[in-house]
Amino acid sequence: MSDALLLLRLEHENLGQLLDLIDEQRQLREAGGDLDLGLLETVTEYFSGYPEQCHHPVEELVFRRLKMRDPDAVTDSDKLTDEHAQIERLTAELAEAVTSDSDTTTLAEIMKRFVTDYRRHMSMEEEHFFPAAAQALSEQDWDEIDFKLFDNPDPLFDHAAHERFHGLRERINALARGSHRRAARLRQLRQLSQLTSVDEFNAFLEAAGYAYRLESRPAGGYAVMTGSRTLIDIPACEISQAIWCAYYFVQGLEEEPV
Repeated sequence: MSDALLLLRLEHENLGQLLDLIDEQRQLREAGGDLDLGLLETVTEYFSGYPEQCHHPVEELVFRRLKMRDPDAVTDSDKLTDEHAQIERLTAELAEAVTSDSDTTTLAEIMKRFVTDYRRHMSMEEEHFFPAAAQALSEQDWDEIDFKLFDNPDPLFDHAAHERFHGLRERINALARGSHRRAARLRQLRQLSQLTSVDEFNAFLEAAGYAYRLESRPAGGYAVMTGSRTLIDIPACEISQAIWCAYYFVQGLEEEPV
């Protein structure tokens, strides 16, 4: 496979992961959670620069060569360029909604449209454009494309831009890890509010991977246990209160530095 085509496929995987982050935020908002605007702003910054500066120019270079070699494979000579222009308009709309005072319902709708249309566009390229290029272009065609991208004294492939966006991607990864932890904690808190017995709480702890359990004391009250060892006693109270006390105690243990 040509270096250029491999690069395009890998970049689609990366862009797909970022679309997943946007969609996770939308789903979190629809479930009643708060949007992570810091994460969304950084992801939008990436989408506002990387595709236009680094990804789409490579695709359009391959597209022009495909149009030369097999015009019948390109039913609409302006389709790819038009779609890229539409993607850029959608990105600008999303960026405006994220950084302005748009209400979260409107923002969620824009996020959904952005993710849906972007995925459709990439699917079209994966299913039609890339296979057509792989079949129609010769080894010499790919060598010339790769030279223009990587080896030309004035290459289309902007290494400096890729370095800048790599740093931005690392920042997105760090923000996403924090956002996932907050979302997971929110899901746990919602589950906790529905628990009504010691057995239900212990099943919750086990499913969450915690090596602790809550036990009722014969004389009243409760205890948080690990194995046969008592970690903390909880005075007699409503089971819902005992569950919350035990949960926050367990969270404190899990968050202690190793």
